[in-house]
Amino acid sequence: MHSDVPPRGGDATPDTTTPLAALQRAVASCVSAGLVTETCAASFLREIGSAPRPAELDPRELLTELLRAIEHGALGDVEACTALPDGRVAVRVHAAAPMLRAAFQRPVSVSAMAAAFKEARKRWPEVVHDASGRARFAGNRRRAAIVDLRAAAKLLGREAPNPKSDGRDDAAP
Repeated sequence: MHSDVPPRGGDATPDTTTPLAALQRAVASCVSAGLVTETCAASFLREIGSAPRPAELDPRELLTELLRAIEHGALGDVEACTALPDGRVAVRVHAAAPMLRAAFQRPVSVSAMAAAFKEARKRWPEVVHDASGRARFAGNRRRAAIVDLRAAAKLLGREAPNPKSDGRDDAAP
């Protein structure tokens, strides 16, 4: 493989403990076996090395953007967010992720969002009642984060949004 693709960080010796180093070794093996060309391998490694990494997500930032998205109706999709009868909402992280990602204006992975909900549950159990509870979405029970909007708004010093109910009170944690 060409030496013009330095390991991440530009060191002269690769760090063999990182996932990127393992990927570099695997790509080098593919080149040796004749499965890919050196040019293609160098281009691939350059692209991987420069790709933006999903950032860690602060739980307070997640709650702020969640409240903002609910206020603006961005999470109105019944598969992403549903109002529970007691002032809480159930948010399916996977379904809500595209809308929340747009609010963050940077790459944020679904796993980072899920981890932020779990961290928020640890820090503020009165706000996030469950990071991976069960609720009904369009008649199907799904995993969801259960968030008390009034407690979240109080924590963030904001007014609680009023989520649009889908007219059914069948959502249950």
